[in-house]
Amino acid sequence: MTRLLIQDLPKKVEMISIGPDALVRWATKVMARRNIGALAVVQDGVLIGIVSERDIVRRCVAEDKRPGQTRIREIMTPNPITLGRDQSVLTALAVMMENNVRHLPIECEAGKFCQMLSLKDVIMALRKTMEKQILNFLLAMAEDDLDNVIPMHR
Repeated sequence: MTRLLIQDLPKKVEMISIGPDALVRWATKVMARRNIGALAVVQDGVLIGIVSERDIVRRCVAEDKRPGQTRIREIMTPNPITLGRDQSVLTALAVMMENNVRHLPIECEAGKFCQMLSLKDVIMALRKTMEKQILNFLLAMAEDDLDNVIPMHR
């Protein structure tokens, strides 16, 4: 398989962030409106965490905390795993599987994060790459078969 890099993936939207003192209810509204599953938690321009749908369910709803009164800092995952844009998509998949996470902030420059890579993004990119490679393989096989056809004489 060709080495597919994170930087080769189409960027759907810029990474959306939220402050650590924002309310969980606000985060859910932002995620629903943007149709995304995680937000970067940024304080003074520095990535300090990530809050995902899973965090909200497990650390807020399941613990009977009120989304309208609970701060993001109380439920976020601090110091998230990050990757650079020059990493391969397969590396991203391995990191996600090994750490049981579905979202990775992507660093574009030192200390600057520009993209939230989701497991769905990774799977879709790998699927497209594999489909192209399978099609190319089948086309090459068909050409080989045509080269081996014995011409019929009339």
